[in-house]
Amino acid sequence: MNLVDSIFQRIKSMLPRRVHPYVELQRLVQWYGSEMPTPKILLLGDSVAERVSKSDTDKRNLGRFIEKEFEGKYKLACLSHSAYHTKIYYSLLEVLKITPQKPDLVIFPINMRSFSPQWDFEPSWQFEQEISLIGDYVLSLSKTIPILDKPVITSELYEVFDATEVCYPLTNFNRIGQFRLLINGKPQTQEQFFYRKEQIFIFHYLHSLSSQHPKLHSLLETIRLMQELKINLLIYITPINYQAGERYVGNEFVKLLKKNTQVIQDAIFPFLGNTINFSDFSISLSSDKFFNIDEATEHLNQRGRAELAALISHTVFEKSSLG
Repeated sequence: MNLVDSIFQRIKSMLPRRVHPYVELQRLVQWYGSEMPTPKILLLGDSVAERVSKSDTDKRNLGRFIEKEFEGKYKLACLSHSAYHTKIYYSLLEVLKITPQKPDLVIFPINMRSFSPQWDFEPSWQFEQEISLIGDYVLSLSKTIPILDKPVITSELYEVFDATEVCYPLTNFNRIGQFRLLINGKPQTQEQFFYRKEQIFIFHYLHSLSSQHPKLHSLLETIRLMQELKINLLIYITPINYQAGERYVGNEFVKLLKKNTQVIQDAIFPFLGNTINFSDFSISLSSDKFFNIDEATEHLNQRGRAELAALISHTVFEKSSLG
């Protein structure tokens, strides 16, 4: 480090640290923490609810598309953040135990990739600080929105992440780092491109889902919480680019994917009824509804977002007591 850089860093360290309240918690409290009219429907989401494609002419996110579906009927609020998952959704919904008002319906997405070691063990997607702050807020008497510090993600955490042993079908890879090394590489031939895509789809979706998975436990805790609070709950599985999965992995892709989605359905089946509903949209959208036809994540283009919004709204009117 040269003298100029050293002086700059010293000055920077002396400046007051910029602090930010926990935005998602703040929004939730603003919506349901007063006696003002509140949104009847609360939509939770990860990056699927936020991302729009560069090629889209309609830049509305998924929440805006769904809001349009309910226009004139119900007010909707969307609470989303990239890489959110069942654990942090549950923590946020616990806040509703102490708010004077509550939504009539919570729309709760299940992203199948969130159960995969690729997402489940990703160091920057644990949200441990957020979950801890929410817990403290629920128990606190002051009700001041807590400050969220920038998470400290070290290289050592990623070394552990890469060294984690995994068991996947249809591949010889047995450590996370092997998949990540391939993903970060640049294929030089069509054969390498095909192989890379095949491994990504396996890595993202085909890890065998256990009924004891912690994120599945959080889903069941959410169902019990919504029953306790007498809030309607619609659980849906996020669409996956299954056609691309079939192109690169073969027919086994959907077969193994369905085994995992069945684990979800079996776990929540005892709770299903008038106030708890479930829809599996995992193989509902064709490849042209995603950012690109080879998209190995769940990000939808404007046609995909419009179609998913229609599926969700139709399900609400068909199955929910709101309809």
